[in-house]
Amino acid sequence: MKRKRNHKYLLLEALSEAAGETMDFATAFICAGYGASMRNLEITRDKISSKNFKLKQEQEKTRASKKCLYELVADMKKDGLIEKNGLGRKKLITLTRTGKEKVNNGDIKKPSTSYTKEVSKEPIIFVFDIPEKERKKRDWLRRSLNHLGFHMIQKSVWIGSVRLPKVFLSDLSEQNLISYVEILSINKSGTIKNVL
Repeated sequence: MKRKRNHKYLLLEALSEAAGETMDFATAFICAGYGASMRNLEITRDKISSKNFKLKQEQEKTRASKKCLYELVADMKKDGLIEKNGLGRKKLITLTRTGKEKVNNGDIKKPSTSYTKEVSKEPIIFVFDIPEKERKKRDWLRRSLNHLGFHMIQKSVWIGSVRLPKVFLSDLSEQNLISYVEILSINKSGTIKNVL
């Protein structure tokens, strides 16, 4: 039964992709105009496909950011730091007594709002593997990266065209996180679709 479901899913996926390519070609035909050469049609179709691909990438980034936020809120609720109050969809998130105590005691380091955000010519990949026992520091790091303008690819892999401020690197060192972090600079970016 499971195998049948997999075949159905693959067929639907293939039809979906074919429908997308057919739409791209039809749109290219309309945009290129009557009597356009096959070469012009192909160029126009490629431009349309590229725009659609970039739009999908942006949508995936937005979904990943929302997912990260929801997971962070769920973790904080599980730790008893926040609670949701209200009815239906209009719920407010407030700090619990424990959450307020942790903030007041300095147990939770807030991401600095004084980090200067400088654009980098080359994208940077920020990868970390912080142990579960250092969870608070890991959460601080995620909030800080988000504040700096990085986007989450996976929970511990972030990317951004941002120069890392010295103050931020100093904060990493102060929290003994340097050994858990790898920072890579990319001089050429793309996906496998761009290579093929």
